[in-house]
Amino acid sequence: MHIDDLSPETAVATPDSPAPWVAASSSSQPRKRRHFKSRLGCGICKRRKIKCDESRPGCANCTKHGVECDFLAGPASTTARSTPARPSRGSSLPATPLPSRSANLPSLPSLSSLSSMSSLPPQTFSQPLPPASQRPPPSISALAGAPDSSLHASQPLQITHLELLHNYSTLTSYSLSADPVLRNVWRLNVPQEGFRHDFVLRSVFALSALHMAAFAANPADKARYLQVARAEHGAALREFVTALSRASADNCSALYISAVMTFMYAWAAPRQPGDIFLVGKSPPETGGNEDSGGDGHASTVADWFPLVRGLRSITDAWLAEILRGPFGIVMRLGHESLGGGRPAHEDRIKSAAWQSTAEHAQFEYLRRVVLKAATADPDPHENPAVYATSLDTLERSFVYSYSTEGRTPGAATDQSSPVGLAQTSSVYAWLYCMEDAFVELVVQRRPLALVVFAHFCVLLRLLSGCWWMQGASTHLMQEIWDLLDADHRLWIRWPIEELGWRPSK
Repeated sequence: MHIDDLSPETAVATPDSPAPWVAASSSSQPRKRRHFKSRLGCGICKRRKIKCDESRPGCANCTKHGVECDFLAGPASTTARSTPARPSRGSSLPATPLPSRSANLPSLPSLSSLSSMSSLPPQTFSQPLPPASQRPPPSISALAGAPDSSLHASQPLQITHLELLHNYSTLTSYSLSADPVLRNVWRLNVPQEGFRHDFVLRSVFALSALHMAAFAANPADKARYLQVARAEHGAALREFVTALSRASADNCSALYISAVMTFMYAWAAPRQPGDIFLVGKSPPETGGNEDSGGDGHASTVADWFPLVRGLRSITDAWLAEILRGPFGIVMRLGHESLGGGRPAHEDRIKSAAWQSTAEHAQFEYLRRVVLKAATADPDPHENPAVYATSLDTLERSFVYSYSTEGRTPGAATDQSSPVGLAQTSSVYAWLYCMEDAFVELVVQRRPLALVVFAHFCVLLRLLSGCWWMQGASTHLMQEIWDLLDADHRLWIRWPIEELGWRPSK
């Protein structure tokens, strides 16, 4: 047999055969790799007909291609497949719905999977992790959707609340005082207290919503913010009443500042016909003990007014704690702006500077005619002592509001800048000190009580630069004018002329 007849498989080297031919023949033949059958490979590798290395917790092929290996989803009863499932890089869990937002976020292994993986023996993690560039990005949705996660959000994020808090921190808080220190109190201390007491935070939301509604250019936005304001105000009132029944040193500061914001809300809220601030209208079918306002509707004390009464009891019982708290400076400055006590009031009223003013002369005239009419009236409700006390406290508010120390220069004419705390406290002092007996006379729409109340509108004009007080004095004067007869309308000519107001009818 000739050597050319030999196939490469049957050719053998002989002493006569040249070595280069044999080397070339052997080097041209490819070497076969050793093959080991995989009988326990994952299902994905079997379907793809590729070799599975059977590594745990997932084989290398599945890890490389970012698919979920069968080893991760196997039953927990077998040791080889006890590793919990890991989401694939291409899958995702549904995200927690956010108002006015949508996002598709990739998934992350749940906390329950991670906790069970930590109990596996060390050899289970012998397979190295894929490179960082191949790992899936973190997902908030998977954490929020995990049933056993401590980070689970039971409620969706309220974008409206975030918007209201941002508006309060950047705009509303700066409009509540002209004093830099007090501005920081409104901007920083109030929200911080709100994080501890829900009714404070809801009071912040309600006041901020009214602020946004006051400057909303779109009528739809204005209506939406007003609806939010009413809802937050109602929730704040309910929670405030509950907290007031459990007043203590821990929540007295929160009760104090929430009552102050509720007071501002009452002024800033849209004014309705028949609303004279202290007294609102109820539908005639409400029944109860409300007194008729003479127009088929029942009159009742405004829902915020009992809070002021509760505030007085809180400040009397927990004064030391409030002064040491985050809002102590607000109370101290307000107290100082009113002279620090009753003796200072008496000194101011009897001073020659005040006795020579036109305002004092008007109060002297008003005191004579009102007390004379109350004394002559046979109705036992017309108690002259009640009118005398109300006129005295109202005149004290005039003294400090019209004095150099108690007012912000130009506040009566400047419609853009906020007023100082001294003037705000002096204007509101009459309402804070008002007796319940006088409030009852206003609820009954007694003409003499309305005449006294009409003079309060002159003080309100000093706060017309505040957004929450704009139009309050003229609205209140119009409501009082409509309730008075022709004779008693002559008694309020002085406040009408001071306001420069003209009746609409």
